[in-house]
Amino acid sequence: MPRFLLDTNHLTLLEQCQVPFMIRYLRERAEVITGIVNVQEVLKGRLAALASARKPVDVIRGYELLDLSSTVITQLPVLLYDALADSFFQRV
Repeated sequence: MPRFLLDTNHLTLLEQCQVPFMIRYLRERAEVITGIVNVQEVLKGRLAALASARKPVDVIRGYELLDLSSTVITQLPVLLYDALADSFFQRV
């Protein structure tokens, strides 16, 4: 059973290979997941940056970051948002 749920900020640290985070992640990665809501937030941000990019260099960088995000996300198990999750969320 997973012990760690990576939020959007954690996914950014993973993408950037931040050393303190990576040390812990590599030690615990068998117990790490992320949530589908976090996936949506990351991809929404990447797509928004691409939609607003006007210069070729920004478009290219936007696609590089989108690729990086999708690569990182596909390496993690993803916790779905279902009726049970919604019932817990509604109580918070």
